[in-house]
Formats: sequence, C-alpha cells, structure tokens
Amino acid sequence: MNAVKERRYLADREGFLGPVFLLPSVVYIVGLVGIPFFLAIAYSLSDVTVGKPTYHYVGLRNFRAILADHTFLQSILHTVFITAVAMVAVVIMATALALVLVQNFRGKWVVRVLVLLPWTTPVSLATIVWLWLLDSLFSPIDWVLRQLGLLHGNLHWLGNSQLANASVIAVHAWRIVPLAAV
Repeated sequence: MNAVKERRYLADREGFLGPVFLLPSVVYIVGLVGIPFFLAIAYSLSDVTVGKPTYHYVGLRNFRAILADHTFLQSILHTVFITAVAMVAVVIMATALALVLVQNFRGKWVVRVLVLLPWTTPVSLATIVWLWLLDSLFSPIDWVLRQLGLLHGNLHWLGNSQLANASVIAVHAWRIVPLAAV
C-alpha cells in the first residue's frame, strides 16, 4: 500500500495566514497613530519646543500652567457653549427635516438633493462661500437685511464675539444637519 503523503504548507494553517495579512495594517496604524500619540504625551511632559529640541522632563508643570491660564479656561467655556448649542440646533432641525423627508409629496427628490447639497459640498468650497457670506463689507446677508430695512450699516459677523459665536454655530449646523436628518 503506497500512501501518498500530503504536503502541508505553512500558508494552509488557519491561524497563520490571518495575522500575516493583518501585519502591514498594524504596522501602518502604529506608525501613523501610535508613535505620534506617545510622542505627544512625552512632549507634553517636557519643555521641548521647536527651537530647542532637547528633552527635559518637567512632569505635570505644563498642565498646571495651562489650567491656571484664564484665556485657556475661557476657550474651554466657549467651546462647550458652541458645542452644546450647535448640537441642540442640529437635533431639532434634523428631526424636523427628517419628518418632512418621510412624507410623500411631489418634488421630494428635489428637496432631498437640496438637503444633501451642504453635506456633499467640499469643505474648502463651503469655507470660501461662508467667508463671503459673512464678509463685513460685501456680505449678501447684510445687503438683504438693509433692503428689508432691518439693518443700517454693516454687521461685523466675525469681528463681534456674539455674532462670531452665532456664525460658527450656524455654519456647523448647516454642515451637519443633512447627515443627521438622513
């Protein structure tokens, strides 16, 4: 009886091939995310700067200094405020928009296209358009308000802190509402 001996290859093993195929992805992710993450932690615990790349460990002194800085704390409060107001606005507007989009009416596809347009617009193009809309001299928003008799002069949309906060919230909501509605 001649028994043919079956050859076994390393690649035939179930537990070998999967990790081999995953290895390049793991190396790439560790190199792209892991190393910069740990370097950021190490740099935050030192006095390394761009002009002085020598490493001296300072512990949590950098964190104590930033938490004692009034400007930083004010920035955190502004960020929390803008985020909270924008998210409430997004939830309300997206819910209302979703309720409209589930209804059957003539021209529903036109409304869907108009709803998804802000979401599909490239960020660079949207930035240019919004900078023009909020321009302190040539803003079409100001022009419409002046034509309606609601405004005399120009609004400094990004120069006044309250208007700047409202503008950031409006632009953020405009960008996110279509995604949240669909």
